[in-house]
Amino acid sequence: MTSVLVIGAGIAGSAVSIALARGGASVDVVEAAPRSSASGSGITLQGNALRALRELGVWDEVRACGYGFDTIGIRAPDALGTVIVEMDDARTGGPDLPAGMGMERPVLAGILHDAAERAGAKIRFDTVADGLVHSETGTSVTFSDGTESHYDLVIGADGVRSWTRRTLGIELETERTGMGIWRLVGPRPASVVRTELYYGGAAFIAGYCPTGEDSLYAYIVEAAQDHTHSTAEERLAVMQNLASQYHGPWDEIRKQLRDSTKINYTWFESHVLEGRWHRAASC
Repeated sequence: MTSVLVIGAGIAGSAVSIALARGGASVDVVEAAPRSSASGSGITLQGNALRALRELGVWDEVRACGYGFDTIGIRAPDALGTVIVEMDDARTGGPDLPAGMGMERPVLAGILHDAAERAGAKIRFDTVADGLVHSETGTSVTFSDGTESHYDLVIGADGVRSWTRRTLGIELETERTGMGIWRLVGPRPASVVRTELYYGGAAFIAGYCPTGEDSLYAYIVEAAQDHTHSTAEERLAVMQNLASQYHGPWDEIRKQLRDSTKINYTWFESHVLEGRWHRAASC
């Protein structure tokens, strides 16, 4: 295979683009969002993910922008945020990599986009695929900008509601789990040096992870609520109320919880695909 289209330039799409382009393939990538709008708050990368990023040649940049740690903490949802467990985390990437690392998602996205282009992949933002035609020689794809190209391989990396998957006729229902998550990004208090979790209390889980020398990602998981019609300030008030019931470093985090644009709320969803998740050109 010499020509590949990757639909979606998220973490998975960008990573596979780097690997294929470095291996000699001609790689096109299309991404529906603008380049400047990489979304998300924070992400915790385990050691095996760090090993993969090192193999993709971006470890030095990731290490410089993220925050590594080797232990994990569990705190009680009491008035002090008491540490009840402190333990070494599994170093799944090997002894020469941190057990875990926190990063801001948009920062990681930018690193991977730049690396994919350096490897030779051509990324078009603000562009989607809108038609696939299979033949014995590959797949012809039409795009929203009016162009059309032919590929040996098309990879759908376009998210939980993948257009590619639906277009291939792969039926899959995404279901809500019954949990919703509040997320925020903000300044990192000096006391936050690793992932820590609080189980129980006002919600199912409250936790945080350092994402850089001066930043963190914090979250609270609750029973799913419909906040569709809530204003930004109303959402901020809900998260402030939930956060007020956790202590320890949460007391410092909560003091910075004033900007409604720094938080978001989504529901957890899941799906499991049974059977084939690919289609051959001859189908």
